[in-house]
Amino acid sequence: MNITLNKMDAKGMNPKQILPELKQQVNSISKNGSMWLITDYEPKECYSFLMKHDFHFQTFIVSDHEYRVFISW
Repeated sequence: MNITLNKMDAKGMNPKQILPELKQQVNSISKNGSMWLITDYEPKECYSFLMKHDFHFQTFIVSDHEYRVFISW
């Protein structure tokens, strides 16, 4: 797997806005690629989508105000 600096900064976005944008972003990830999703809350609504489509992901809690989700194939 190639580690990349591709990211989607969703801080300040409404939870209903994040999922459609995330769907678009992950469609551009190559089979060996990856990306970061950065939010200001735990994006639980994204997890079921990622699992359903066989993405691997891990959430890192950086502070009380930032979550980083590493997403890959």
